Amino acid sequence: MNALLMRCDGPCASPTYHPNKVVGKQICMRYSLRQVRQQNRWQHSVVDQGGSNMNDKTTPAVRNGGNFVSRFSGDDGRANRIKALMEATLVQGDQLLAEAIANASEPVALEVGGALITEMGHDTDLYFILAGKAGIIVKGVQVNERGPGDHVGEIAALDPTQQRSATVVGQSPGVALRLPEPALTDIAERFPAIWRRLAIEQAKRLVQRNDLVRAANDQPIVFIISSVEALTVAQELQSRLTHADMQVTLWTDGVFRASDYPIPALQRAIEASDFAIAVIDGDDTIVSRETTQLAPRDNVTFELGLFMGKLDLERTILVEPRNAQIKLASDLRGITTLTYRPGADDTLESRIQPVAHEISKHVRRVGVRRS
Repeated sequence: MNALLMRCDGPCASPTYHPNKVVGKQICMRYSLRQVRQQNRWQHSVVDQGGSNMNDKTTPAVRNGGNFVSRFSGDDGRANRIKALMEATLVQGDQLLAEAIANASEPVALEVGGALITEMGHDTDLYFILAGKAGIIVKGVQVNERGPGDHVGEIAALDPTQQRSATVVGQSPGVALRLPEPALTDIAERFPAIWRRLAIEQAKRLVQRNDLVRAANDQPIVFIISSVEALTVAQELQSRLTHADMQVTLWTDGVFRASDYPIPALQRAIEASDFAIAVIDGDDTIVSRETTQLAPRDNVTFELGLFMGKLDLERTILVEPRNAQIKLASDLRGITTLTYRPGADDTLESRIQPVAHEISKHVRRVGVRRS
């Protein structure tokens, strides 16, 4: 009997349960059993609430959805499977259809970080999510989310020759029903309405996917950046290009709002633009390797780099004075560069016109962004 007793860390209500004593600790069966019952009640409370605690004593299976599976397993869980399926998009309250799917499917755990489906896989099962949430990931990027009532894996289930088009990863503990493709085909022959529901859901998801695709501009949008010192040249260039069937925005045209931060404003401008033009001049004097050289303002170089990273070299154009010997960062080599003749301010229009003409030809040749 004593071998089953546990050491008591707290006071005991009944000293008669102490068959012997140990220095600093008392051995107490009543207190130990009471602690076990309290621990069990606490664990059930965590599971019932769907919670997760890294410091709890529950097993990984409970934390990752294993307990959910038991609720939907076997004959005892059949009623729960049917009840959950009645809310599914493909079932829409059809009791007989829900029963057919419940009989032909099996519950699987939806684990946090665990994959139900892996992109480029060859399996063809269809999954109904009964509890929890799952992320839809394409090429490493999450593009959508699915939850109770949704299904995943329909493309490969409809056409077994197709590879999986996305990875489906659990975002919260839950359970899904796995329906093999042959069973889906058999059920659909008895309940042909499921084909129409699959088609409608596919159309909705196609619209969702289209929302992720950037719409091409009706006409090219060109964004011009410059320092304050080169603003006159940038303004003249904007004036020349505006007549060339393109929309031209200068950085001073309300791009940077008073309550906004510069980088988010630039990111919005980049996303909206098809081309970027950086007008630079020898605004600053620097000493590099004991040689004094002219260089553009740091912010113009930074902004030019942002546009190059998003739009690529073909869509980023540099405009500078001819023979100015302006020092640029080595990373900017290879960019399309156009030069204009230095001269008096009253001749700027004629000096910029050839540059504007070359830019117009380049923009027409490359066209608007399609991605």
